[in-house]
Amino acid sequence: MVNHIVIIFSLFFSSTATADNDPQHPILSEYSATGLTQKELISRKAAVKVSDGKGHGSGSLVKFNDKYLVLTAYHVVDGKLGDRYDINSPDGETRSGILVYKDEDRDIAFLLTHKFKTRIAADYKPTQIIPNVGCDILYSGFPSDYDLITAKGKVMGYQKNSHGENIIIAQIFGWFGSSGSAVYNEEGIVVGIISGIGSEHKPMPSILENVIWITPTISIDHDILSKNIKEFKRKKK
Repeated sequence: MVNHIVIIFSLFFSSTATADNDPQHPILSEYSATGLTQKELISRKAAVKVSDGKGHGSGSLVKFNDKYLVLTAYHVVDGKLGDRYDINSPDGETRSGILVYKDEDRDIAFLLTHKFKTRIAADYKPTQIIPNVGCDILYSGFPSDYDLITAKGKVMGYQKNSHGENIIIAQIFGWFGSSGSAVYNEEGIVVGIISGIGSEHKPMPSILENVIWITPTISIDHDILSKNIKEFKRKKK
């Protein structure tokens, strides 16, 4: 039988989304010459690494209610509210992020940060969408010690979590370090966060790198997120 999840935070060896700026932004224009689609561009330019100094996971820079946040998986940060983490762009830019939202059971977290010079935040809005079986999805992230990759796949089905809510099961490549990547559907809507890889225990232990577990964004309590952001902004003054 396939085991529930293999958490994929550490480096192997140790909502509607539109660009914060329009497609004519010089950074997006640079990538448009490669033939990437608009959602692929947005996914790649929002992707960041999140590090606690021991290893890394992935995350996505988003703009929510005019605040810059990094959406990631909780096990990537695994800390308490108020803890700080390094957020790194593949272009060498580093910012600090404060943990302002965590849901350990559903494996979701948000870091409050600032605007990047080398990243373009995806506009993030709460959504009630869960992609249907067969729906095309994609994400951009930093598996293992690879540079930024963009992977595409399809939704295969769902599995219930401990709260009786659906977790998305997808056929798409993932590996250690991919956790926390925002997952986009066919319309370019952020519909989930990568939280784990499937695993097999019989006849021998093995990782199923093409069976990925995705926590839907409908699991996020956006009222608590907004409240926590206001509290931390107030404390900084």
